[in-house]
Amino acid sequence: MSTENDYAVVVGLEQYGVWQLPGPAVDALRFTRWLRRRRVPEGNIQLWLAPLDGNGPRAQAGALGVRYNEAVSRDQLMDVFRDGLSPRRDGGTLYVFWGGHGVMGRKDQRLLYCPNSTWEDRRCLNLTNLREYLTRYELAGFRRQIFIIDSCATYYERLSNGDPDPAVAYFPEPQRTPGVEQFMLYATRAGEAADNQGKGLFSSAVLDHLETSAADPGQDVDVSALTGHLTAHFRHLAIARPSAALPTSVHIRHFAGDEDQLFYAPPPAPPATPDYRDFALTVRAAFPVPDELVQHARHLSVECPAAGIREQTTADEVACALYTHPRALAAFIESLHRAGSPTASQFQELGATRELPGLLSPLEYERLLQILRGLPELSGAEALACLEAAVPWVMRSDPPAEQDSYQRLVAWVRQLEKHRLGYHPPLVHFTEFLAAIVPDPDADALRTWGLKTVLRIGGSDQVVGAWKDDAWRWAAIRPPLHRSRVIVELDAGAGAKWDVAQSFKCAVWSDNGDGQLVPGPSSHGGRYSAAQVTRLIAEAVEKHGSRDPVIEIVVPLEGLSVPTDTWRCSIPGRRAPKLLAVEHPVVLRCTAAGSVHGRQWAPARAVLLTDRYRDTMAAYGRLQADRSSGIALVTADQAHRSDLAQLAVELGYRVVLWERELPGPLAEDFYEPVLPLNALGTLPDRVRAYRANALADPATYQGSLSVVYDNPLLPLPDVLILTQETTADDEQREPGLAHLPWQQPPPTGGLPGPPAVAQVRLPPPLTGSA
Repeated sequence: MSTENDYAVVVGLEQYGVWQLPGPAVDALRFTRWLRRRRVPEGNIQLWLAPLDGNGPRAQAGALGVRYNEAVSRDQLMDVFRDGLSPRRDGGTLYVFWGGHGVMGRKDQRLLYCPNSTWEDRRCLNLTNLREYLTRYELAGFRRQIFIIDSCATYYERLSNGDPDPAVAYFPEPQRTPGVEQFMLYATRAGEAADNQGKGLFSSAVLDHLETSAADPGQDVDVSALTGHLTAHFRHLAIARPSAALPTSVHIRHFAGDEDQLFYAPPPAPPATPDYRDFALTVRAAFPVPDELVQHARHLSVECPAAGIREQTTADEVACALYTHPRALAAFIESLHRAGSPTASQFQELGATRELPGLLSPLEYERLLQILRGLPELSGAEALACLEAAVPWVMRSDPPAEQDSYQRLVAWVRQLEKHRLGYHPPLVHFTEFLAAIVPDPDADALRTWGLKTVLRIGGSDQVVGAWKDDAWRWAAIRPPLHRSRVIVELDAGAGAKWDVAQSFKCAVWSDNGDGQLVPGPSSHGGRYSAAQVTRLIAEAVEKHGSRDPVIEIVVPLEGLSVPTDTWRCSIPGRRAPKLLAVEHPVVLRCTAAGSVHGRQWAPARAVLLTDRYRDTMAAYGRLQADRSSGIALVTADQAHRSDLAQLAVELGYRVVLWERELPGPLAEDFYEPVLPLNALGTLPDRVRAYRANALADPATYQGSLSVVYDNPLLPLPDVLILTQETTADDEQREPGLAHLPWQQPPPTGGLPGPPAVAQVRLPPPLTGSA
């Protein structure tokens, strides 16, 4: 079979008038690449993209020899189907691939949003109308048509909240040609949402099969094998990774016109545990008359179709669904609550005591995703600050930095759903804090959603009001999102003992808060005493001009014992000494730290390494056993503190507090005064205050603290200056410390200036988890 007469319209829409959806452009390009491997002529492929970033897709399209078209309007896309197809009399297969936002309109009309859709004018194509239009007489050569549609089909009226109805455009009614075969493959059946985590889950499954099994141009696409692959793939996925975001079925309309649904997984068998049997007994007792279950079972069948509940069902079948299916219990309580049933609170308590999955009902979850998708861009620092302020006691995940803000927020929503604050969801607490930093219309939508959710689970508006007050107070006094820093690289030399080293190689950088590292007075050739390094830092701070930046001293792992908290120098004309760690918040960062990054931060569950963990293997086991904490407090005796601190850093613990001077073990409550109360970022300031108090009241504030603080969001120089060789030109550069008098003469030859370096920026900001 030749593919020279095949045609394709490939659409991937990520950027809309008011929404974003990362992933469809990537899927569309991947489908285009498969077409070219099948030797479909480049001129027969209409590629229309609205990507978030046009440079990469444009280059990829050029590499495939396919013209890149920027999709900006509905009329533009309609013209593609009206005028962009011209088959021969013996035309081959017509492919239509569409990835983007979609909804299900009235009378089961699938609607596809177009790039110029806005809140007030939601411009759509009617896919049902398009299918009919492509059977017109002028396209009689395309008797075989394959549609792959990766979009949501959520019922529009469930998502709208007084919003305008979709503005649907229709193709003219055609003179149809008999005998046209259309194969329709949808990501979801009516009423369901598609899963998109940077790429379409459905598109990936389809393309995986096409690329491995249907790449031979001489072999037609075996649609039966494709549907069989999808059935097996999603059934396995549903069992291996249960998720409420997985669609429950793939909708197929075969060439012959038959339609069916591919269900991913059969309803699970009831668990054979005493806890489940007790749960099922509670359900039976709550509904002794089967008819009382009908309306609630109907709600379950609509909201959680994969649970396999029919309208006429038994209490045991409902109990199994509630116990095993994500969100089924929340949907059931939602139905009870709306009906005013007194058993709603009983089932709410059942779910809380058994920690059953799915804190939100499908409707609540989808509505929240709709609100989050419409939020303005949030930087990674903004979203992270909001999360840590709202739920500092909850462990969090660190999705990849390249994910956009919507995906990052979705990931956090899914994780926060697993936790409860009494009977109240911390997720609502988080959305209240999120509402405090977004524009008023979005804030109102978030607060309305949170209030309805709390009331549905039996909470009160007073609780939500108190959370709102907390969020407003935080928003009013929250620290700057990007605190300025001075970064100091130190090297004591091979084999040196850092706690008694007399001199160091040194390089100094500044970051005014925008993530760009600017070289300051530095050297990668000479050696400087602790007092000289203190002066280098003092000049950098003075030149920096910002208020009280954090001093980050970058050392190798063996440099954790460097006594920066006691470093000082004298300046003529000043009575007060320059005591580095008291005048500025000073932390250490390790260039080789964090082989296991991303450990969660939960200060209430810090790992305490006492004297009983002096053995390295015992400490390793203790640190690995508790994965809900990212803080290690080392209180063992002096001979073992440094080794235990290094071990904790190597295992990815972000903060290590330890004391160098007291010889014996420390009391378990020794570090209580410096435990962070809110965000991790407050720790350097609190330790600085502790050091100052230790000078005034040594009996109460004993010891000399060091802080190892590692935040992956904060960049380091991309070239470690201290590892470079010194050249003659370096020796002639302008010396630093021009206006600060030295405690002792500088080394011969002066201080070489900084080498040229590339700017270092923060990881890409969030642009669209949750």
